[in-house]
Amino acid sequence: MRYESLRDAAERGDAEAQFKLGTMRRKGEGLPQDNREAAKWYRLAAEQGHVEAQFLVGAAYAAGQGVPQDYPQAAKWLRLAADQGHAGAQYLLGLMHRNGEGLPQDDREAAKRLRQAAEQGHAEARLLVREQQPQTWPQPENR
Repeated sequence: MRYESLRDAAERGDAEAQFKLGTMRRKGEGLPQDNREAAKWYRLAAEQGHVEAQFLVGAAYAAGQGVPQDYPQAAKWLRLAADQGHAGAQYLLGLMHRNGEGLPQDDREAAKRLRQAAEQGHAEARLLVREQQPQTWPQPENR
């Protein structure tokens, strides 16, 4: 799809076009790289329920890329994506709970989110879950 057509579709509210335009801006593909513009387009797609966009908006808020760093906003968007099964969002949300970054430190919730990501094959989550001592991580309740 040509840039003009993609931009027209994005401006008409097409979530996939908004996501693609955000990706082009984030990576500098055919357009100057611009994290602020990327975050704007991702947010528009995320507001329409685009799971990958929700994850990327959450990650942007957590890292302060293209938007001011804002852990409550990061948690909001990551939770939306995590609850829809996005392994990367589950992993980041687990880390935020584990480290108390923008969320109350909560080992049980951290373990839950990291296990969810690990069960989907998220490599870093698998390592963290495997490395933990049984007494450190609460076991899941009646799965």
